[in-house]
Amino acid sequence: MKIYFNTLLLNTILIIMLISKAQANEKIAVVNIYDIFQKSIQKIIITEKLEKEFKNKIIDLQKIENDLQNKIQHLKYNNKNINTHEKQELEKSIIAQKKIFSKKVKIFEEENIKRQNEEKNKFLEYIRKIIKNIAVKKGYDIVIDSDSIFYINNKIKNITPEILNKINE
Repeated sequence: MKIYFNTLLLNTILIIMLISKAQANEKIAVVNIYDIFQKSIQKIIITEKLEKEFKNKIIDLQKIENDLQNKIQHLKYNNKNINTHEKQELEKSIIAQKKIFSKKVKIFEEENIKRQNEEKNKFLEYIRKIIKNIAVKKGYDIVIDSDSIFYINNKIKNITPEILNKINE
């Protein structure tokens, strides 16, 4: 039994040594995907595209909100001058319009978030393709996102500027 554990221990040490040696021969690079996303021209293009796409919906929501504010102001300033029935109708109208407005805002926010995520995912996939192409071209075995590690030795190549240049071409 003791011989079995000694053999197992020696085999484990041997495997660790082989893995360490293999890793020493690997070419590793890091990239900061967040930095690329924030500094790329594509981010501005995506933002403008989404603003244009949602412009009419924003205008519609602003109209509803302004109309609602006007009704609330009318009720507030003319509270004593309006009869009870008219006041009740205006209050009902405001409550109904607030519900409709809230529902439309919620739908807008959900659609906006969905579209932002779609565009972000498309762009991230594009970044991944460029990283892969550069990694293959430069002979890197591993490329790691620098945000996912705590320490990076200065010997490890940071290819973020190269990726950013390629994306902004």
